[in-house]
Amino acid sequence: MEKLMKNWIFTLVICILLTILAVLMILGALDVKGVNYARQVLHLIAAVILLLYTVFAIIPMLPRYRGVSRAFLIFEIALLLLTVVAQASMQAINIPVLSTMMVFSVFGLAMWLRGAVATIHAYLMQGEGRTPLWAVCCLILLSAVGVWQMVRPLIADKNLLWFIGVVSAVAAVLFGYATAKNRGKKGGKKKKEEKSVAVVKKED
Repeated sequence: MEKLMKNWIFTLVICILLTILAVLMILGALDVKGVNYARQVLHLIAAVILLLYTVFAIIPMLPRYRGVSRAFLIFEIALLLLTVVAQASMQAINIPVLSTMMVFSVFGLAMWLRGAVATIHAYLMQGEGRTPLWAVCCLILLSAVGVWQMVRPLIADKNLLWFIGVVSAVAAVLFGYATAKNRGKKGGKKKKEEKSVAVVKKED
């Protein structure tokens, strides 16, 4: 990674990509007519995050769930995957409610499902191992926060666009500076080598 950061071509490419992302997000936040890609990109990012969460955090739980608990877990996975499809292809496929949800509402849905299914699992598994009261309270709280985020998201999509746009712009400036610095070092090194060759030839 350190070698890549010293490569001016790599830093230049990253700088250009971040600049494009920053411009796209800021234009989307400003509701510029004709620029609707920003929200699509935002929801695509949410879909990717939700897919990774489902694949690496929820699906591995299947072996630990049995009977009714497993049925609820399968329902949770199915609904999450359906939400991923709805968010990733919101323009092509219109799934009622799921396609129109804001990003934080999507995360709220995931929180509510996890809290609710885990609470049901804890209740059904009472005979095999009692879940601590504090853990059950945390699960109920997680469900409540999830419902709150679904109904009234803490951060609206427009504010997220501003945040990503500003962060991308700052990062683009930093990578631009790194590119100029790396390019300058390379140019200085090349001149130094040429000067050394010229001195050697003169001595000969």
